[in-house]
Amino acid sequence: MSKKFKKVKGIEIGDGSRIKKIEGVSTSNTVFIGLSEKGTLNKPEKITSFEDFQDIFGGFSEDQLLAYNVDGFFKNGGTLCYVIRVENIGIAEIDDALSSLEKIEVNIIAIPDNRGSIEVIKEVIEFCENDGNYFYIIEPPVGLEPDEIINFKDINGLNSSFAALYYPNIYINAPEMEEQFLIQPSGFIAGIYSRTDSRRGVWKAPAGRDVEIIGATGLEIDPSESELGSLNNENINPLRSYQDKVIPWGGKTLEKGTELKYIATKRLIMYIKKSIYKGSQWAIFEPNDEKLWAKLRTLAFDFLTKVWRDGALHGSRPQEAFFVKCDRETNTENVINRGKVRIELGIAISKPAEFTRINIEVFAGKDKK
Repeated sequence: MSKKFKKVKGIEIGDGSRIKKIEGVSTSNTVFIGLSEKGTLNKPEKITSFEDFQDIFGGFSEDQLLAYNVDGFFKNGGTLCYVIRVENIGIAEIDDALSSLEKIEVNIIAIPDNRGSIEVIKEVIEFCENDGNYFYIIEPPVGLEPDEIINFKDINGLNSSFAALYYPNIYINAPEMEEQFLIQPSGFIAGIYSRTDSRRGVWKAPAGRDVEIIGATGLEIDPSESELGSLNNENINPLRSYQDKVIPWGGKTLEKGTELKYIATKRLIMYIKKSIYKGSQWAIFEPNDEKLWAKLRTLAFDFLTKVWRDGALHGSRPQEAFFVKCDRETNTENVINRGKVRIELGIAISKPAEFTRINIEVFAGKDKK
């Protein structure tokens, strides 16, 4: 079987504690950054239910979309999120909020009160690309036709595997209003990610006929069949009406032309990288030699075997699904002199069935300063 490999940006880790095996990290913990009627500013608060949110941040407000999206997150299968209240949706406030993410365990970013500001969108995408551990569900502007949202993406150069754009906005039944309320769907989509991850796995697309957006009663615009095709071709994930429900009809990132155009592929790679990232931190306390390399090979092999058995990787046996390399060839004198140990992985992703190479660099050696 021929294998096609692609280089993926490596990762580096800092000090950690000794552990005996690599555990899979969470995949769908979401951080919401937005406006609320009360609560401490710029402080991440752990939320496990909408009642928690109401106790800390207050209830619904027509001028603040955060509460509606946190509610939609839990209605659609979300189990844990963090909320960061900001005073305004501006670059400075968003940067301050993003700088606090290293203190919490999250994977997905949503900013429901950003009503299409391209400056904020670009700032968050750049943050995700530089860090490598976060995925951003973009809030679409209000009032755009299908050709206009495509133009919005193109003229602003939105092309990243760390973000996804859904269109159009959705209507919901707001508790305090008689009429339906139009909001951006990022929190609802994040809940669907969580629901899909827990039921089927992070490697499955969070889209399709069976993936209802719970709480959505309609769409700002209902795209035609030809418009659905055009949006999908441009890596914009359309929402559509189907049998009296609203469903996501696409599962792509904003990156075109590579296997990373698929949300499921991108998030699986992020899951594998971060799991090994965290599970190898003990190496900092070990001499950087062949004994350490053998330990890391064994741990990574065992972890990837479980990922394969869960159905995420292609192949009838582990040797067809992945490889792990950590030896004298990957760990040159230059790597060792930088206080690092390098692990090289090759993974055969089942859907789409393409092969990706991942390089991971970990601090190693007791004498690291």
